[in-house]
Amino acid sequence: MYPLGERVSPFLRLWGQVQMAMSALSGIAQYEKAGMIKILGANTIVRSALAPEIPSMSTVAPNLDFPGQAALLGPAGMPGDVVEKLARALDEADKAPEVVAALKTLGVEPAASRAPDALAQRIQSDRVKYGTLIKSMGLVLE
Repeated sequence: MYPLGERVSPFLRLWGQVQMAMSALSGIAQYEKAGMIKILGANTIVRSALAPEIPSMSTVAPNLDFPGQAALLGPAGMPGDVVEKLARALDEADKAPEVVAALKTLGVEPAASRAPDALAQRIQSDRVKYGTLIKSMGLVLE
């Protein structure tokens, strides 16, 4: 399995260079619709609202939860009132029909909770989870 960028991995799969790849839905959905690849599952605990016909990989790997993420981050020590103001503005923007449509086109589902403290907890949790996995596999940065 090759977790390559969504611009490269579909082509390698189509050309028979790899048997399996992980990629964002937005980068591969067109190939499945054309019958060129088979999407086996979403790399999240629950099915995607954007593609509910695709099963969650957690049905075969119970704790698999590797959703793509994007976040707006600021400098350490940013005043809390500024963080809250930005968070409210982003929440409002996410409700605009044109933003909802654009995100859907990109294959992006907003997080269930976009509160700044929830993001901080998710980042810390992911650091522990993936750090443990990386160490257990003996991977090192070169």
